[in-house]
Amino acid sequence: MDQVKRINNLFKFAFRVISIIFCASLIYANFFNCHKLVFAETVDTKIDLNNDGKAEIVKFNQGVISISLDNGKVIFTKDEDKNVYRHIAFIKDKKIGDTKILIQSKTKDTSGTLSYSIYKMDGSQLKEIVHKEDIYKGVIKVQNSTDIVEDVPVYSNGNSNAVPTFTVKNYFTLQDNKLVLIKTEKLSYASSNSNINSSVYYKNPTHAEIEKILEDVAYEKGIPAEIFKAIAWQETKGADKDNNYITNWRQFSNGQPLIGYDHIGIGIMQVSDYDPNDTAYINRLKYDIEFNIRQGAEILLVKWALQNSSPTWKTPKVGDASPVYLEHWYYAIWAYNGYASINNPATNHAKAYQTIVIGHVNNVFNTPMLDLYVYKPSLFVAGVYPRTDIEEISGKHAGDFRIKDKSYKYITTTNLTIRDINNNTTGSFNKNDVVTIKAYPVTKASYVRYYVEGYGKSGYVVGNWIRPIGDANKDRVVDIYDFVKQSKNINSQGTVVNDANRISTESSDVNMDGVVDIRDIALAAVNYNFSMYRNNITN
Repeated sequence: MDQVKRINNLFKFAFRVISIIFCASLIYANFFNCHKLVFAETVDTKIDLNNDGKAEIVKFNQGVISISLDNGKVIFTKDEDKNVYRHIAFIKDKKIGDTKILIQSKTKDTSGTLSYSIYKMDGSQLKEIVHKEDIYKGVIKVQNSTDIVEDVPVYSNGNSNAVPTFTVKNYFTLQDNKLVLIKTEKLSYASSNSNINSSVYYKNPTHAEIEKILEDVAYEKGIPAEIFKAIAWQETKGADKDNNYITNWRQFSNGQPLIGYDHIGIGIMQVSDYDPNDTAYINRLKYDIEFNIRQGAEILLVKWALQNSSPTWKTPKVGDASPVYLEHWYYAIWAYNGYASINNPATNHAKAYQTIVIGHVNNVFNTPMLDLYVYKPSLFVAGVYPRTDIEEISGKHAGDFRIKDKSYKYITTTNLTIRDINNNTTGSFNKNDVVTIKAYPVTKASYVRYYVEGYGKSGYVVGNWIRPIGDANKDRVVDIYDFVKQSKNINSQGTVVNDANRISTESSDVNMDGVVDIRDIALAAVNYNFSMYRNNITN
């Protein structure tokens, strides 16, 4: 028995030694890796930031960083900014040898503007020692544990936003709390799609087919078609080898989704605001042209609505802010690419995004539109984001503005105020109320408003926050994905709508007969426009 006991003890001791070695190896590996310039979305670790033998607690999650001392005292916090993608890395100073924190931010607009800061521990305080901002579509790449490579696009006249002509690589090393430039390289840019091997080749539709989708979505969403087409043109125009190398809007390049230079923007309108972990949504942006364009329209409408926002985010309202007039969209166009100083015409007029888009409206789509900076330069000041509403401008131009009314039942996506024709509040609808559009919309206070009825109430509501019945997956368009989702909910003769499941099922009860069944799928199909790109796939 003693012999067996000794053997058991030896096994336990050996297991403990192996466990200690294994844990130590993990700690070493994690410590070593965290000193490489590898950006992470989430960090929760202890690390000695000032070489004093005491580890600080670093937590980083969803863009929020918190650093605490071992006693729990918080010495640094940086709040989340929902308008940027934010990542963290650790980097060593080549001369001093201590560990610094690097936080990078990328805006979620199509400019993908990069900013980053490097922080060092100074006693019990964290201090910023390096700050760089307004790097248009900039990317930070890994060189080694002490060096940074800034990769920046260089655009020539005629480039789309997605594809530059050159890239400039700036190589820096962190030394004595400063970034020291080592060298600079200028290289020709080759699309990341050029070497992709895939068994499926995706073809772009013709110029006319894509233009039809853009116009239909613009009419439906209350956006002047020229504005919408010009933005899409600037984002992805280029020689399209699927259509005899004519200049065309492009969803695909070399048979694969066209991804922007900084690996964020996707497809025709370079949609850049999405959850990077939502694979299903990202795949729809990549392969479904109409869906991508619709998402671009929703983003543009959000930028349009900034004129009614709080002072922090507000953009100027032009005149009465009627969306019919092209000049009233000046600041929404600016904001689509990024309401940032890089697009301020007072310092960068010729290359400002809105200047280029207005050029397309005039010269590509043959519609006159005034450039507000040329019209009145005093509206703009270098280094200042305009926030003040401006008076009505003379010589404004009406665009190709129509409203496509589907004569269809809709569901509210939030609590909605009801107003009369004079914009006075008369009541409200609750979230998930089903309403029927009864008249063509009007434009009031910068919004397209629909006259609806439901639950004994009627009046005008903002069109941005109602969606069609049959839109089961809540992406604001009725399509094949909704049919699939609805079909999964059909049991035997259908699912009866009752108080327990009303919120989750009533939006799919298209014919309002109290049962979600095959008839609802058939009715939803009436409004489904088959995405033309599906006819352009070759194996």
